[in-house]
Amino acid sequence: STDTVSNTAIGANTSLGELGVHLMYSDNSNKGATGNSTGYQLGVSYPLTASLKAGLAHADNKNYGQGSQTSLSLDYSLSKRTLAYATYSRFENSSTGGLMGNDNGSQTGKYALILGVAHSF
Repeated sequence: STDTVSNTAIGANTSLGELGVHLMYSDNSNKGATGNSTGYQLGVSYPLTASLKAGLAHADNKNYGQGSQTSLSLDYSLSKRTLAYATYSRFENSSTGGLMGNDNGSQTGKYALILGVAHSF
């Protein structure tokens, strides 16, 4: 038998004054297997100064691979084309994986810290 995989996502971004609002919904199905899931992501961002922007996001995934992720991020403009960023995330996953892989066991309370610099050419 052949599995048929279908992934659909829809998202939107808008601004309410200086507050950025970000939404996304996804549906992932694998006909012939048990790997079906639906999820959403909600996030906000806000400039703290002319160079520093903060963000907060939450993602939730249901059905196969259940999990959630909450992230706090900071972006700092070093110049017009260079950005330093930091993101701290907490993951809560089921035993079937979720948003941070699958180690065939509970991944409750996993954390990630991401630091980087991005330059646009």
